[in-house]
Amino acid sequence: MSAENENVKLTLEMPALSQELLSKAASLEGTDLSGFMLNAAIAKAHQVIEDHTTIHLTIHGQATLLNVLQNPGEPTAAMKELFRLSPIEKENS
Repeated sequence: MSAENENVKLTLEMPALSQELLSKAASLEGTDLSGFMLNAAIAKAHQVIEDHTTIHLTIHGQATLLNVLQNPGEPTAAMKELFRLSPIEKENS
């Protein structure tokens, strides 16, 4: 069996009231506690990753970004200096 499909066990300690709450919610969803918690954790993980890797712009923000990309201004003195640096110097600055 490849590691990709291998099941692993996770132990979680929690207050009894939390376990009762989660078990009740799992039962109402027609699943077991492990499945309920795994589905909730995976959904949360996807949301956190999306929140940290996606940029959301308003219509105005999109238009502004498009305008800047289509009509870049003149390079500043700092940009011109950066262009003169070697790749190694750029990494270290």
